[in-house]
Formats: sequence, structure tokens, C-alpha cells
Amino acid sequence: MTLPDDSGPGAVYDPQPEPQPAPDPVDRTQEVLQREPLHFIVVLLLLADIVFGLGLAVFAEKVLIYRPMAIMGCGLAALGLGVLGYFVLFGGGKRTRW
Repeated sequence: MTLPDDSGPGAVYDPQPEPQPAPDPVDRTQEVLQREPLHFIVVLLLLADIVFGLGLAVFAEKVLIYRPMAIMGCGLAALGLGVLGYFVLFGGGKRTRW
């Protein structure tokens, strides 16, 4: 079985569809502005945790001269910094409507 030859004088060619314009780049400024208010409270608390941990480390090392407490203060600051980094990158999200 062969296909009919459509290249004759009475052949009608369909024009090629025009390419669709590329979508505009996504504007993420509104997404950042629409984060939950609780997101900013948690960020502020994590920043306070980092400052407290560093303050504890300096106070324990210089005033109390107690190295284990200074190490715990550094650990507290490092843990707060890690959680803050994760929360800023992946937390907070866009506000959803119920």
C-alpha cells in the first residue's frame, strides 16, 4: 500500500504554526513579599540565637574562663546559623489561601 502523492498542482499546504512567544521570566518579588509574618519572626529569633551563642562564647572564654561553656556557645551559634540558612532558603514559602 502506498500513500497518495500530495505534491501535485492541486496540493494544498498547511502553513507552519507560528512559534509561541517565550513566557516572561517569573517575578519572585511578590513571592518574597507574601511570606508568612511568622517567617520573619522565626528569622529574627534565629538571629537572636546566633548573637546569644556568640555572646555566651565570648563571656565564658573571657570572663568565666570556662572553655566548655565557650564551646557550647559556639555550637549554639553554629546550629542557629545552619537552621537560619536552611529556613531562609527553603522555609516561609508563599502564602496559601485555604
